[in-house]
Amino acid sequence: MTFEEKIQNLQDVKCIYEEIVNTPNCVIGIEPCEFDQLFDNKEGDIEAIRISVDGTSENRMEELLESLKTNVRQDTKRLILFISAPEKELNMDEVYSINDFLNWFDSEDSCIWGYCRDESTTNLKVAIIAQK
Repeated sequence: MTFEEKIQNLQDVKCIYEEIVNTPNCVIGIEPCEFDQLFDNKEGDIEAIRISVDGTSENRMEELLESLKTNVRQDTKRLILFISAPEKELNMDEVYSINDFLNWFDSEDSCIWGYCRDESTTNLKVAIIAQK
């Protein structure tokens, strides 16, 4: 089962960004910096999306990618995608699937993704910040 939540309030989106960059033991493709250095602060242009997929499911990546493609616009200009995986790490096929998803964008700007292990859950959790 997949859980999805969209957040469009700019202050709440900034809080999610802070959670991402301050997650212990995470690997992310950016140096921690202020939200304003990455995104234009235009209310309505930026949204966050949280997705949670059963991490024990054999089809967890397919479920995740289907949800991502449903919830994230292809013309997004800037995207941060952060994955928190349960004890079972992402395998190479799953990493390639994520890269394929990021290449799906028409973006000339950046698509950044990060990863950490979260042994406190069995779910594969994703937080996305996207700017139109």
